[in-house]
Amino acid sequence: MTARRAKFEAKFKNVWSVGPTGCSRFRMTTDSYKAGDELIGSLLSDTLIADVEIRKDFSSRTVSLEGAEKN
Repeated sequence: MTARRAKFEAKFKNVWSVGPTGCSRFRMTTDSYKAGDELIGSLLSDTLIADVEIRKDFSSRTVSLEGAEKN
């Protein structure tokens, strides 16, 4: 069983965790698709991220400390 678990953890290290889970979301832009692809690959390999959603359409929204919203 230990060998099976080690094999599973090696294959799915990006999604296997024994510690507390958390969810964070952020948006980034890069100068080129290649630069973004390399960065995402590196983050996945280092298990700093587990999932990626690439979107080209987004809307910007800023909320000030006073609660006023700007689009």
